[in-house]
Amino acid sequence: PEPEPTPGVEIPEGAVVWNIGAANQTWAAETDATLGAGFAATVNNLKVGYYTHKSGNAVVAAKDDHIRVYKTSALVITPLDGRKITQVIMLCTNPYSTSIYTWDMNVSDGTTAVANQDAKYITWSGNTDKFEAYADNGQVRIKTLAVVLEGEGSGPVTPAPTPDPEPEPEPEPTP
Repeated sequence: PEPEPTPGVEIPEGAVVWNIGAANQTWAAETDATLGAGFAATVNNLKVGYYTHKSGNAVVAAKDDHIRVYKTSALVITPLDGRKITQVIMLCTNPYSTSIYTWDMNVSDGTTAVANQDAKYITWSGNTDKFEAYADNGQVRIKTLAVVLEGEGSGPVTPAPTPDPEPEPEPEPTP
């Protein structure tokens, strides 16, 4: 199924899109030599994993509709066909109105995946063999993940401006 539209962000045509959830991917427990315990899944030649890294919280299995990358944990996306990643878009969930689960993430190449907390998404553009990002600022709950690989997609992620509403037409004077 197609992800629900998110105001301010468009998923480029050709992106590999995952609607995250225990029913949508097979997430297996996995330990990364550097990042520690976690879970990973592979679909469409793309491996996605999230790992404890420096977090004091143990990672938890994928929920029905999202994964939780706890504060100071890591998210890793690796294309298995050798292509480079040029864009990553994360649509986040916020089941509780008083909590924020959309934060900037520091990427291993020194860049930042930038969060829009109001619209609940995170975007990154660059060129890397492996996207490794750290939730240093707070927990991130990802419900949809879109990855653009080299040679795919329709261009950079540019959040669309929110259009001003059309003004109401003046009523016609009555004779």
